[in-house]
Formats: sequence, structure tokens, C-alpha cells
Amino acid sequence: MTWVFDTHAHLAQALKGDARRHIDELTAAALAEAGIEVGDASRHLDLDSEEACRREHGGDWQRRLGSKPTRH
Repeated sequence: MTWVFDTHAHLAQALKGDARRHIDELTAAALAEAGIEVGDASRHLDLDSEEACRREHGGDWQRRLGSKPTRH
């Protein structure tokens, strides 16, 4: 699963302090609500940004997501 932020600055903010833990908790809760149990959600979660996709893959998300995963 990939959370996409509009800018790299917003992505960086999401990695500070308890924010990343909160993202992991929200992801686990949403998956559980959908009947999907994954254990440690952070092991299945990537964070990315629109800004990085435009810069590195010309805005082509299919190509970006098909390439090497971005782990944060």
C-alpha cells in the first residue's frame, strides 16, 4: 500500500515524531475494517509524493509503482 503526499516536504513531515506511527495505525485500522489483517502494517506500507513521481517518472504512476519500491 502506498500513501501519496502532494510534496516531498509534506512526506518528510509525515515521517517526523509520532506521525509515522499514526499513519501505520490508520492504515492497519482501515485494512481491518475491510476485513484484511496484515499484522505489522508498516511492513506493507510505502510513502511517496506526487512531486517525486513527476520528477522521476514524468508523472507516470504505473511506471513508478512498477519500479523499485520506495521505502520510508
